Amino acid sequence: MIALATRQMPPQSTTLCVIRRRPAAAEAELRELEASAMSTAKGELTRLIEGQPEDSSREEIVRELAFHVMVERGIADSDAKRTISNEEMGRRIRSWQK
Repeated sequence: MIALATRQMPPQSTTLCVIRRRPAAAEAELRELEASAMSTAKGELTRLIEGQPEDSSREEIVRELAFHVMVERGIADSDAKRTISNEEMGRRIRSWQK
């Protein structure tokens, strides 16, 4: 099966691209390979960057990546039982205010 797609090329020309579809077995194998690649840190961050809106600034992308890393660290800490109670956290915050 062949699919046709167009894509905008600078400065205002349009190019017609011919995309040849792979057999279903090859598609499944490709998805599996992509999934394993996305399990790496680089793949994970690539997926996060690609998920950002096209008009995102560098600062917004870096902020999103930092947030993701912080959440992942928090989940890892929780899984490893490296947590404190709400009461202990309240005591620590009050000690900062002194």
